[in-house]
Amino acid sequence: MQAQSPSILLLAYYLTRDDPRLSRQVRLLRSAGQEIQITAAGIYGHRLACADSHVIVGAASPRRRIWLAPFLARWERISALHRLNERRWDAIIASDPETLIIAANLAARHNAALIYDAHEFYEDVAGGSDGRTSWVRRVHERYLPMARHFFVPSATIAARYAHLYPGAPPADVLANAAAHRRSSNCDSRLRSQCGASRSDRVLVYHGSIGAGRGLNELISLFERGGPPGWKLALVTSDFGFEMQRRISACREITHTSRVPHEELADYLSGADAGIVPYALTCFNHDAALPNKLWDFGAASLPCFVTPAREMSTIVRVFGSGFVLPADPAEWGAFIASTSSEALAAAGRAALRFFSNSQWDEQGRVFASKVLAAAASLSVKTGV
Repeated sequence: MQAQSPSILLLAYYLTRDDPRLSRQVRLLRSAGQEIQITAAGIYGHRLACADSHVIVGAASPRRRIWLAPFLARWERISALHRLNERRWDAIIASDPETLIIAANLAARHNAALIYDAHEFYEDVAGGSDGRTSWVRRVHERYLPMARHFFVPSATIAARYAHLYPGAPPADVLANAAAHRRSSNCDSRLRSQCGASRSDRVLVYHGSIGAGRGLNELISLFERGGPPGWKLALVTSDFGFEMQRRISACREITHTSRVPHEELADYLSGADAGIVPYALTCFNHDAALPNKLWDFGAASLPCFVTPAREMSTIVRVFGSGFVLPADPAEWGAFIASTSSEALAAAGRAALRFFSNSQWDEQGRVFASKVLAAAASLSVKTGV
C-alpha cells in the first residue's frame, strides 16, 4: 500500500492576513514536512499570508452594507463548508470553539485526526458574557475528548483546561512566538510619524483594540501629560469616533495603521519601548503570553507589562522589560523613572528572549505531532 501525501486542514473562524499564530503553524509544518498539502480555511476572513498553502475562505466581507449581505454571507459559508467536505483530510486543526465543532464533524466523516489549538482560554475572556461562557464549556465538554492532540499558549492555561476537562488529552504548550526576522534597528518611520525629536522617547502599543486591552487607561495617561519626554504610538486598526477624537486632541499620541507582519519588527524598532497594558479583569489576560512580547523582542524593544502572572514572569526571568504598578494612575511616574541604561539592557534581553531555543522546541513538538498524526492516517487511506 502506497501512502498518499498527508493532507492537513487548518481551520479558523476569522482568517486574517496578520494572524502570527496561524502563519507560524503553516511555516512550522512546511519546514518540518515533506510532500504534505496544507489548506488554511476560514469562515470569515481574507487570504492568510503563508507561502505554498491553499486557502478556502467563506464570507470575506461580513459587514457589507446591502440588504442581501446576510443571505450572501450565509451562502458563502455553506459553499466553503461544502468545498471542505469534498476534500480528503488526514489531520484537521481547529483554532477556536466555533471551528472545533466543524472540525470534529469533518474529522469523523473523513476518519481524520482532530487537533485543537486553543489560542486562549475561551471560557473567560475580556468582554465575554455568561451565555458565551456556558456555550464554550458545552462545546469543549463534548468535543475536546475527541481530539488527538491539544495545544494551548501557556502553562497556566494548560493547567486550567486540565482541571475543567479531565477527559481531554493533556495539553502541550505552543507559545505565541511570532516568526520574524531580526530587525535591522535602523528604521525611522515610526519616530518620524510621531514627530519625535532626538531627546524624545517613543512608547508603542500595537495590536487589537478589543475589550480589556488597557487602551483607555493608556490614552488617559497621555491626556494627563504622560511620562515627561515620552510620546505614544498606537499601531492599530481604526478606533471608534469618540476614542479617535481623544487621540486627535492629544499631541503626544500618534495613531498609525497596522503594518504588514513581515515589516513589523523593523517598524517597531523605531520606538524606545513597547507596552502591553492588559487589564487583569479576566483569567485569559492574566494567563496570556501575547505575541506582542515576541514582536517587541524581534525589534530589541524592552516591554512594559501589567502584573499578569505569565507576562510578568517572562519579563522578570529574562530581564526583558518592566512590570507596571497595578494602578494605572502610577504608570506615568514609573515609566518616567526608568533610566536609559535600564531600557537599553532590557532591550538586549528582549532580543535574547525572542531568540530563545525553547520556542523553537515547542514548534518542533507541534509539527512532529501533527505530521505524525496526518502520516498515520494517510497510510491507512493510501492506494
